[in-house]
Amino acid sequence: GCNGSYVVPVGAIMSSNHGSGCFPADRCIDTEQTNSTTVRHCANSPLSMCHSDLSDTSPWLQIDLGVPTAISRVLVLNRGDCCQSRIVGFQLGLYRGANGTQGIGALQPFTATAPTYTFRFPSQCPGGVPTPTPTMTTAPAPSAVVSAPTMPPGTLARYVFIYHPAPVPPNSIINLGDVMA
Repeated sequence: GCNGSYVVPVGAIMSSNHGSGCFPADRCIDTEQTNSTTVRHCANSPLSMCHSDLSDTSPWLQIDLGVPTAISRVLVLNRGDCCQSRIVGFQLGLYRGANGTQGIGALQPFTATAPTYTFRFPSQCPGGVPTPTPTMTTAPAPSAVVSAPTMPPGTLARYVFIYHPAPVPPNSIINLGDVMA
């Protein structure tokens, strides 16, 4: 949102889930760190992340914010234990409609490997002033900061959508810790 806090998503879906069933889409919105020493999610794994199936030839992740919202930034926490380069080549977009429909012109690529990504959308908020990036005491550094193209003030989006544009290379996998808008 524009007031410095994150919107609590109402849901998340992915094109597929990891074959183990341990890493569904809702793990990308649980706000837990990707490597917890106390929480055990599945098969005694300390990883709180979403993970597409290895056989998925066109993986995507959709975060539903519930209502159209002015978004000043999206923070993406990459998987913490390994494989952070898997997200390179994917794109993040803001949409009014589900499944990547009714885009608002805010498509941004993941161009480099980083533990965290901050996508800024300053024109979304009144006055075009971005809200400060929150301090996350356990987030690793460095992070990648991506500024989106200017959009009209007050432009609203309901969905954050992450996908790989065609042609999708083999072994394109979504495995992320958290996505917050």
